[in-house]
Amino acid sequence: MKRVCDQIAAVLIGGFVLLVVADVVVPVLYAVAMSIDPRPYIGPFPPPGISFRWYRQFFGDDRYMRALGTSLALAFTAGFVSTVLGTLAALGLSHAPGRRRALAGGMFSMPQLVPHVVLGFALLLTLAAAGWGGGFLALLCAHGIITLPYVVRSVGAALVGLRPSLIEAAMSLGATRAQATWDIILPLTRTGIVVGFVFALAVSLDEVAASVFLTVPGTTTLPVMLFSDMAASFDLTIAAAAAVMMGLCLASVLVLDRLVGLERLLGGGTYGTLQTER
Repeated sequence: MKRVCDQIAAVLIGGFVLLVVADVVVPVLYAVAMSIDPRPYIGPFPPPGISFRWYRQFFGDDRYMRALGTSLALAFTAGFVSTVLGTLAALGLSHAPGRRRALAGGMFSMPQLVPHVVLGFALLLTLAAAGWGGGFLALLCAHGIITLPYVVRSVGAALVGLRPSLIEAAMSLGATRAQATWDIILPLTRTGIVVGFVFALAVSLDEVAASVFLTVPGTTTLPVMLFSDMAASFDLTIAAAAAVMMGLCLASVLVLDRLVGLERLLGGGTYGTLQTER
């Protein structure tokens, strides 16, 4: 009887997992399929043929190219800034006492709890009061705040398995605390740092709610432009743009697989790094 119940539970869990995966994958495949639809209108699925007219229209539109360049520059800049600051914050939190660590960790998690619409509006008011309107730097400020918690959590998880004796041993051999951190701690946490950067990159590329309040006519991100185009005149150029962004995400995964390895990323943390280096 117990074995039958376990089999039923396994089937139900497996079916639920497949349903969740299908719910994520099927819309993506549908959007990619519609991006090669030759029809000049949105017709029923499947498309009657294959055409790259929407990709030519996307890459031939200066507005989309400027917005794509802004999104990429903003994502990489925000990812770099949040990775540096988040790594430093995680290192500081790892040496903080219990109560202070919990309080500071909660403060770093606030951007994940506050709706990004509220955050974008608050930043707009604050920057306007300071005489600093929207634009690339304002967007960078918003995206840096939004992506910082992901880096802090990722690097903090990689620091969990490290013992303070590592730094103490290095300092007993003549190294300073900064040298011990640079030569020992950071190499052992590089997987967490890379994962944090990738999360920051992906979140920045996808951010719409806060960016809407801080864009100006000369500086618009691609998601904001797609959102405005969907409200004005929807065509399948948006599907082509979505496919391009998905291709960029896939390319980043492949690059990570070559540089770090997906097994280490998914296994993650200090344990996976130590096991690989043994």
